[in-house]
Amino acid sequence: MDVKLNVYIPELQTELLRFIRTGADSEKDRYVAIPETLELVDFPVDVQRLHVTYEFELDEKSLDKDVSHDAVVTRLAANVDFFDMSKVETSDMAHDGEWALCRDEVEIYARLLSNDKLSVQFVIIAKRRPIFYIINVMLPVWCIVLFSFLSFRFDSVELGARLQVTLTMVLTLVAFKLSVSTAKYVPITNSMNLMDRFMIAAFVMVALVALQNYIVFELLDIAPWLNIVSAWALIALWIATNAVVFTTFAKALAMVRSGDEVEKKKDVRRLREKDYNRVANLLTATEIQKGVRGIENMWSKHGATACRALEVVASLLEDRNETVRLCKLSLVVTEKKMSSNNPYTLSSVMYLADELESRGKLDEAATLYRRALEGRQKVLGPEHADTLITLNNLAVVLMRQDKLKEAEELHRMELAIREKALGRAHLDTLLSLNNLAITLGERHELNESEKLLREALKGRETVLGPEDPVTLQSVSNLADVLWEQGGDKQDEAEELAWKAMRGRQKVLGDRHVDTLDSLTSLAGMLADQGKRDKAEKLYKRALRSYEKVPGAGREAPVTLTCLHNLGYVLAKQGNVTEAEKVYRRALEARTKVLGPEHPDTLITLSNLADVLANQDKLGEAASLHRRALQARIKVLGPDDADTLESANSLADVLDKQGKGGEAEELRRSARTHPQH
Repeated sequence: MDVKLNVYIPELQTELLRFIRTGADSEKDRYVAIPETLELVDFPVDVQRLHVTYEFELDEKSLDKDVSHDAVVTRLAANVDFFDMSKVETSDMAHDGEWALCRDEVEIYARLLSNDKLSVQFVIIAKRRPIFYIINVMLPVWCIVLFSFLSFRFDSVELGARLQVTLTMVLTLVAFKLSVSTAKYVPITNSMNLMDRFMIAAFVMVALVALQNYIVFELLDIAPWLNIVSAWALIALWIATNAVVFTTFAKALAMVRSGDEVEKKKDVRRLREKDYNRVANLLTATEIQKGVRGIENMWSKHGATACRALEVVASLLEDRNETVRLCKLSLVVTEKKMSSNNPYTLSSVMYLADELESRGKLDEAATLYRRALEGRQKVLGPEHADTLITLNNLAVVLMRQDKLKEAEELHRMELAIREKALGRAHLDTLLSLNNLAITLGERHELNESEKLLREALKGRETVLGPEDPVTLQSVSNLADVLWEQGGDKQDEAEELAWKAMRGRQKVLGDRHVDTLDSLTSLAGMLADQGKRDKAEKLYKRALRSYEKVPGAGREAPVTLTCLHNLGYVLAKQGNVTEAEKVYRRALEARTKVLGPEHPDTLITLSNLADVLANQDKLGEAASLHRRALQARIKVLGPDDADTLESANSLADVLDKQGKGGEAEELRRSARTHPQH
C-alpha cells in the first residue's frame, strides 16, 4: 500500500549543522513529505517503520576545525537526543488519530556519500490503533456468525426454517464483506492479512452451520444425538477461534498504548531484519532440545538466518552455560553447512569466543579469536572492519592472560591500520589508542600510557561530549593509570575517579555495571589510602548491586573480583573470620566459573591460605598454598613472580609447623629461579 506521509520534523539542515557544531537544537520546523510503502501483513495491528532520508552539502564552514567528516557521521549515528520527537506528527495516513508514534523509538543512521555530501536517515516507529476496525468490522462479523447459531433453536426436522436463518446470515456476511472491501478506510492488499483471515474464518463457520443443519436432518433416524453434540462442537470452535483472534488484537492495542515493542520481537530485540524475527519464533525449547538435528531442520528452511537468530536468542538467556552450549551448536551446524572460512562461520566463531571471554574462559576464547583472525585476514583482508575487531578482541584476551608483549604488538598493528584508514580523530582509532594505553599500563609503562589516554580522552570529548559513557570510560581509565604512578598524581586520579562515577550515575544510573565499576575503583583507592572502613562499605554496596543488575549476576567475573577485593579489605582490617568466609565463597565461585587453574582463582586460593595461616589453621593453609604452587608451576612456569611468591608463602607456613628442612629446600629452589 503506497501512501503519502507528512512528517513534521525540525528543519533538517539547520538542525543537523547546529548539532554537528554545538549540539544545540533549532527552533525552526517544517513538514517533509515522503512516500512510504506500508506492509500490511498484520493489518490492522501492523507496526510500520517510517523512513525520512535527507541529504545536504557539508562544507568546511559546517564543522569545527577539530571535527573530521568521519567524526560527524559517528556523532550523528550515535546520538538521537537532538531529534525532538515531541514535535513529530503524521498526516494523510488514512485517518487522523489512527496511528500512534513511538516517541522513544526513533533511530538515526548517517553516512558520507562523498567528501562533501552527507546522508542522514531517521527511522520512526508508528503503530496502528486497531480499535476502529475492531468495532466497525470485527464486531459486526462476530454478531452475524452468532446469529447463524439461532438456527439451532429450531427442531432438527425443520430443515427449511434452519436453512432460512443460516443462508440469510451467509448473504448478510457476503454483503458486509463487499461493503468493507470497497470502503476507503480499508487498504487494498494482494496478500492475506489478519482481517482477511478473520473474515475467512467467519465464512467457514457459517458454512459449517449450514452443513450441520443438512447432515443432522439426513441422519436424524440413525443418530438422534448428533444434533446436540455437533451444535455444541461448532459453538466451542467459534469461541476458540475468537479467543485467539481477540487475544491478538487486545495485545496489539495494549502495546500501542504502552509504547512497547511488538511481542514477537521481544526475544530478538537486537535483530531488526524481518527474516531474523520470523526464524526466532521457531526457536522453541523443543527445537533447541533437539540439538544439532533441530537446528539443521531450521537451516533447511531458513538458511544461515537460523543460526544468527539462535545466537542472539542464546545471548538473552540467564543461564550462561546454556548460552555457550547453544553458540557451540550454532557453530557446529554452520561449519557443516558452509566452509570453515565462510564469513557466516567466522561470525559464529566470534560469537562463541565473545561469550567464552565474558565467562573468563580465556584460553578457549583466545584459540577461537586466533582462528577468526586468520580466517578474516584471508577472506576479508587485514584492513577490513571485522578483521580489526577480531584483532582488538584477541589483544584484549591476551592482555587478560598476562601475555602483554604480544597484546601490545597487536594493538599497535590495529592502531596503525585504523589511523591510516580513518584518521587519528576517528572513534575507532581512539578506541585502539585507549586499548593500547591500557596494555602499556599493565606493562608498567605508565608515562606513555598516560599520554595516550589523555589523547583518547580529548578526542572522545570532542566527538561525543564530556558526559557520553564512552568518554567517561576514558576518564576512568586515566584515573587508574594516574593512581598507579603514585605521588602527586593520585590527587588528580581520585578527582577523575569521582568525576567518572558521578557522570555515570547521571547518565547510566546507580545500578549500571559501568557505574559499579567506578564504585569499586574508588573503593580500591580508599583501601590503598588506609581508609578501609569506607572501602568496605563501597565494596559491599557494589557487590549487592552486581548480583542483581543485567550484565553481571552472582557468578559474573566482575562480581567475583568485587567479592575477592572485599575479602582483601576485611583481611587488612584484621577481620580474618569474615575474610575467610568471603574468600571461601569467592574461591568456590571462581573455581566453578573460571576453572581451578585460572590465575584469578589461584590468587583467591593463596589469599585464603594466608588468612587461614593468620588464624593458626596451618594444616589447611599449607595444603592450599601447595595447591596454588603446583598450579602456578604448571600454568605460569617456575620462574614467574607469582609462582615464587607461592613457594615462599608455603615455606613460611612450613616453618610455623616445625618443618624447617622442607621450608629451606623450597626457598633454595626459589632462589635458583630468579624473577624475569
